[in-house]
Amino acid sequence: MPIDVAMLQNNALFKPLSVEALQKLADTAEARSLERGEFLFHQNAEQQSFWLVLKGVVRLVQMTTSGKSITLHTAIGGEPLAILFALIGEPFSGGAEAIEDSEIAVLSTALVWELIEAYPVVTLNILKMVAGRLREAHNRIRELSTEDVECRIARAVLRLIDKVGTPTKHGAVQLEMRLTRQDLAEMSGTTLETVSRTLKAWERMGIVQCHREKLTVLHIAEVTRIVEAGG
Repeated sequence: MPIDVAMLQNNALFKPLSVEALQKLADTAEARSLERGEFLFHQNAEQQSFWLVLKGVVRLVQMTTSGKSITLHTAIGGEPLAILFALIGEPFSGGAEAIEDSEIAVLSTALVWELIEAYPVVTLNILKMVAGRLREAHNRIRELSTEDVECRIARAVLRLIDKVGTPTKHGAVQLEMRLTRQDLAEMSGTTLETVSRTLKAWERMGIVQCHREKLTVLHIAEVTRIVEAGG
């Protein structure tokens, strides 16, 4: 399925491109739909295309030798996946799984390289994105080494608020994605049981409200306080 050039025009990565360049990119691209739980690519698969999330939420996940899943990054609309590995065509040490029904743009890596050569600012945009991912990875390592589990869960919730949070009445924020407790456990490096206990405690305190695969944060200030106290 072809993609609409409008889906690329406001993307931070390709913003400086001319209309003609964007149209060429759109004409050679293909839209791929993923159902929740479906993998775009699996761990250690060679990257032969440039992937861009158009709609939905996709997580980069790594499986350990013991079978445990660790969420490396959660990507929403506008974000590329495994960007450097896609450009150099090497295997990525994780897989890409749709957390909810999603739409992905499959772009020609060769054409993206042509655009990088023609528009140096695209290189700068890529470096900014990679630097952001690297900073996130360093923060995750520090958090796992120094912070208690409640703090890590709170940080994961704040990251999701930043990505998919929608304000509701009385200062609450609804996370606009399907989120299981297992998902949250894999984002914060803990167990399902620990996340369940923590969310139940937060519900009793009036900090969050849990629905079926939905989470509403009633008091962001309290979640922030937990992060500050645990860090």
